[in-house]
Amino acid sequence: MAEPSVSVVLLTARRIPFLLDCLQSIAEGSLAPAEAVVVLTDPADGTREALAGWQGPFALRLIEAPAGSGYAEARNAGAAAAQGELIASIDDDCLADRHWLRRLVEALREADAVGGGLLPAEELPSPPDLTPDQAWLAGLYPPDFWGPLGGRVALPTTANLAFRKAVWERHPFQEIGARFGQSGGADYDAGREDAQFWRALRRAGLRAELAPRALVWHRIPKDRLRFSVMADRAERDGRAHWRREHPREDLAAAASDLAQAPLRLARDLFDPALTSGQALRRHKIWTRRQAAFLGAAVDDFGPDGISPPKRLALLLREGRNGLLGHAKAALRPAAARAFHALRQPRPVPSPADPPRRALVVCYNWLGDAVLTLPMIGQLKKAFPACEVSVLCGPTAAEIYRGAPGADQVVELPRGLTGRRPRHIRAVAEAVARARPDVIVVTYFHQAPPLGLYTATDAPVICWNRENGFAQQYATDFAAVRVHKLEGKAEAASLLNLLAPMGVAPVPQRPRLAIPRDAQARADALLERCGLAGRPFAAIHADDPARFKSWPTERWAALARWLIEEKDLPVVFTDMREQRGEFEAMNLPPDGAFGLHGLLKPLELGAIHRRARVCLGTDSGPQHIAQAVGAPTVILFGPSDDRVWGPQPRLPGEDHAPPFRVVRGAPWDWLPEETRGFAINEHMLRITVEQVKAAVEELLSASGGEVVNR
Repeated sequence: MAEPSVSVVLLTARRIPFLLDCLQSIAEGSLAPAEAVVVLTDPADGTREALAGWQGPFALRLIEAPAGSGYAEARNAGAAAAQGELIASIDDDCLADRHWLRRLVEALREADAVGGGLLPAEELPSPPDLTPDQAWLAGLYPPDFWGPLGGRVALPTTANLAFRKAVWERHPFQEIGARFGQSGGADYDAGREDAQFWRALRRAGLRAELAPRALVWHRIPKDRLRFSVMADRAERDGRAHWRREHPREDLAAAASDLAQAPLRLARDLFDPALTSGQALRRHKIWTRRQAAFLGAAVDDFGPDGISPPKRLALLLREGRNGLLGHAKAALRPAAARAFHALRQPRPVPSPADPPRRALVVCYNWLGDAVLTLPMIGQLKKAFPACEVSVLCGPTAAEIYRGAPGADQVVELPRGLTGRRPRHIRAVAEAVARARPDVIVVTYFHQAPPLGLYTATDAPVICWNRENGFAQQYATDFAAVRVHKLEGKAEAASLLNLLAPMGVAPVPQRPRLAIPRDAQARADALLERCGLAGRPFAAIHADDPARFKSWPTERWAALARWLIEEKDLPVVFTDMREQRGEFEAMNLPPDGAFGLHGLLKPLELGAIHRRARVCLGTDSGPQHIAQAVGAPTVILFGPSDDRVWGPQPRLPGEDHAPPFRVVRGAPWDWLPEETRGFAINEHMLRITVEQVKAAVEELLSASGGEVVNR
């Protein structure tokens, strides 16, 4: 297959020496483009004459920016003139690394748009009060670009950006009206066209990825690091942000930054990592940026903007919230220290001092219970003489009863999420009955946590976040808070909760044993449907979480295709009553069977063990399907499939349950990127054809035999 043709597009004005160096660096690269389109924003600056004798490994085309245009309009003109299938953007004051274009093109094989890395071309005399997070105002990337926030909060710029031309044709740079002056410079109040472009691609569900090793070296004028220059650029960025996106959801955040500015400054002044000069500079620049943003919203008062009185109300409200928030943040650590001093919990057990009794807390979701199984098994293996109890709700209790490693199940009442004394007392009594030497909290899901700490002096181990505690104080009160790693499989992360006890994590996948009686009941239901010994597909379309729901008509279309095209009868395994929706699908009665409300969790697993393929959203039933070894196709919404998806084959495994993940949109959308979307927008972007393709691939990979486990 022939490699796609590549065009490089860049804007220029009155920087002929820089432009020549930029073009030469591209020419010396390991991959040459087919052409470079140079957009002249000041046609009378002599650039055309300077390039008249150009000789290089690629064609050079010069066009003039449209009359009365600005950055977005000029970039669109350059992209429209480009003849390549791929377009790479660079600034005329940049130098391309030798492998810059090659690495962008390689990244575009799997992406629709790519942002490369940006570094200074020369050593800069950094002012002593400059902090790295201000680098974006000088035309460089802040440290966040190179971390998990890269491409989400810290965005690439047109100084190093590449995209498919077909993508640009659907999502051109947003033109909001700006024009270049006589010097070729445009109104920066209409800047941020690259940020808006990147966000538009993400909102469209396209693959916008980073390629940090595709480097460009930026020539930064030394005076750009002066406070006055950076503050001016920050103000213009604030105005441009409002003009481009009218993000009303950001108004409260801007008002909060302004109203709480003295508190934030005081916090920074006491930060040992900052000098007083750095704290003041950071404070002044960001305050001016947010004030300009709010000012632009007031200037645009109307359907999108806000009135001056409403701005004042926002400032007062956010000031009050800031005072309360800072007071709570200051009091929580003091309260936690006082609590530990008064309570004096026992030491955390270890192999030298093993626990006699351990309590694992997992209340109450089905998928969470399945994912916790490897951790409980490893706890028991590390301390064989320890009695392991599990505190959970009734749904999860069935998963834990009979699970390897769980000696006792302590069941909390259904719906125990209140904060009343009787709720706290119920938790305390359950904990007291377990008499633990250590408590490991996996998920608590807003059950009242105070009972964990009042019933015993056993040390509590939990994650530093995402453990379901309704209030932060419950995490602060824990004896040990384990840092949760980003992007790691949840079942593997759970094993890290045992590290404070000296237990080395050994990767394992959740496995669920199905008792004979549960299998017998499930087989009787299949026989009633005429499916005993026959291949069939299991669909679990019930999902109480609205943000994970896939439209009923799409489930119906998928089921009809399985029945008619793949010769697979379909069993709907929804555990709640969904009979009305099932009947509305109008599926062939001899090919579709509803077991709505008839299956308990283990019986659901027994059905999955017999299924040729299981389909559903990212939820407990699909974790059960994987835990019993069933081939699964999982529709993923806003959750991260790296964390919540099935694990591929682990070290030492000969076989892993086959699976395919279907995703319709990026999992890492930010709130401001989902403005105006339906609550289940991620799911709505999954098409029936995508799921069909995943099923076809899975069936082909795992063979055609009936699976009997």
